[in-house]
Amino acid sequence: MRTHARLRPAALFAAVALCLVSVGAVGCGGGNGTYNPNLVGTGAPTPGFTLAVNPPSASVVAGTPATYTVTLTAVNGFASEVTPGVTGLPAGATAAFSPTTVTPTATGATTTLTVTTTAATPATTATLTVAAGSGDRKKQGVATLIITAPVTSPDPGSLQGSIE
Repeated sequence: MRTHARLRPAALFAAVALCLVSVGAVGCGGGNGTYNPNLVGTGAPTPGFTLAVNPPSASVVAGTPATYTVTLTAVNGFASEVTPGVTGLPAGATAAFSPTTVTPTATGATTTLTVTTTAATPATTATLTVAAGSGDRKKQGVATLIITAPVTSPDPGSLQGSIE
């Protein structure tokens, strides 16, 4: 068995890099200064999930809602219920998820995020951060919300002029 002291610099770098990348390596040889390639990748895959938000950007006129689909996909057998949330809402906007909790599946479970604006919501571009979690498993995604001011028509009584 070779020790790190006997390795050439290139081999030492490779051994350290492999040690750092390997999830299951406990001390990369038990902490005794030796590299044991049999310990690489011996840990079980960690269950988790992915989160995707679509569309990545929505544009609405103030006073109308924007709708996003949040897809949660289970990885490595993850089977816990997660609760989604959103931050970054502009002033005068509110958000709701339906359903309010989701259990990710291997094919992707969805929840709909509806962001409601009012006519008083200012025109702006906001970056929304959508997050979901269960215990120490947390994921997030981003989406853009573009709000434009409503187009107002002039009061017909205020129009003056003559047609020739």
